[in-house]
Amino acid sequence: MLFFLAGAFPYIISPWSFKLEVAQKIIEKDIMLTTYNSGLVSMYKYVPLPVVFLSRPVLVMGYLLWSAGLLLRFKIYRRESMVLQQQHFMQKWLWILLIFLFILVLSHALQLVVTFKVMNTAVFKTLNLLQVFAGTGLAGLLISPFFFPGILYGLTRLPESLENKKNTRVAFEPLPAESVIISSKFESDYLDLIGKLTDQCMNEYQPYLQQDLNLAQLSLLVNIPVHHLAYYFREVKQMSFTDFRNGWRIEHAKNLILEGKSKNLTLEAIGLLAGFTTRNTFLTTFKKVEGITPKEFVNKLRP
Repeated sequence: MLFFLAGAFPYIISPWSFKLEVAQKIIEKDIMLTTYNSGLVSMYKYVPLPVVFLSRPVLVMGYLLWSAGLLLRFKIYRRESMVLQQQHFMQKWLWILLIFLFILVLSHALQLVVTFKVMNTAVFKTLNLLQVFAGTGLAGLLISPFFFPGILYGLTRLPESLENKKNTRVAFEPLPAESVIISSKFESDYLDLIGKLTDQCMNEYQPYLQQDLNLAQLSLLVNIPVHHLAYYFREVKQMSFTDFRNGWRIEHAKNLILEGKSKNLTLEAIGLLAGFTTRNTFLTTFKKVEGITPKEFVNKLRP
């Protein structure tokens, strides 16, 4: 940041008319900034342009190598005991991330070196092997998370059992079990909180009575990110949000029937009052949840 600021500061404080002149000259003559000097202010007078631009891939490469070193040390010292049993996919994703980042940064750095060596922007305008490698690295960075959905959701997967984890024996000397227990407990507590908040919201405010209720709206009501709710329903409840919502609607419809509403209202009306949009949806969902139709449920209540 400091390199870029020092290099561009004279240009930043220059008049707008001068900036338009620079842009027009670059467009007309197809030249690089490093070759243009109007005699007024050189954009990179104090810090050479190659230093400014090469500082970016150099810094990223340093970050990459440091990260790879941390990951290797983690592997060498066999600290897998700190990771929940179902979290080892993160290590694979980190290696893939670093490999694609290495390809991208190295290709970009070599492109800059070639460009400043020949002093010609045509290097960036023609398809070459370095651009192919850079594109591969960028595409890999963008696509790789989709092969590891757990990364996108921002929540770790649930361990099979905390007790199983505590009783697991390993060939090497494990780290203190407290780290594993705390990690699991924190995760379990958070997921329990999600369950309590969603149930409390559905019970007190009855948002399921709104026909258009969806996961995003529930997220706003309970102040929990949508992807965390999606993770909770998929991994913990092991059901879709639609089934969860419809379960509450069926309970509401059953309560209406138990209160005797079926004597004055049709089953279709009861379904609409419970939040269903159509009669067929209500009948199908009721049988799916209760195993019998609403009419059969009503008949069972009659003396």
